[in-house]
Amino acid sequence: MNYCKCFWDSGIMNEIPIFKRGSFNGIRKFFDENGNLERICGYINTNINGFNKWYNRNGYISSCSFYINGKIEGTSIAFSNACLIMKEYSFRNDIAKGMMREYYENGILKEESLWLNNDQIGAKISYHGDGRVVLREINLNNINISQRWICRT
Repeated sequence: MNYCKCFWDSGIMNEIPIFKRGSFNGIRKFFDENGNLERICGYINTNINGFNKWYNRNGYISSCSFYINGKIEGTSIAFSNACLIMKEYSFRNDIAKGMMREYYENGILKEESLWLNNDQIGAKISYHGDGRVVLREINLNNINISQRWICRT
């Protein structure tokens, strides 16, 4: 295995790729122009494999996804600057499939919906910041076929 270091024009390192037989293999790290860690991901034969983690300027994880052969597999999570979960998405073979949830900055559930083959299906429920259900929608192939306000703010 060979590795090299790539640098910004300022001389600060911007990437550490690892090569094996001419392909990216192993852990690859990316840095911003200030030298802060921006992203870590694993590669096998130039495809992203394993966890792909993005970091914010404070050094905390901003998002995390798991890849198999370059495609998202499982739950992808985005975090707030306060390290709270902001979004959860489920994927199978890089296609949205399963529950998707979005949260308010305080961690309270904001919205949830079900997805299949990148299409929103079934109920989409929106919540008020205090947790009360605000709106229910029924979707079929990303088309809203029914909508009902439960409570208004």
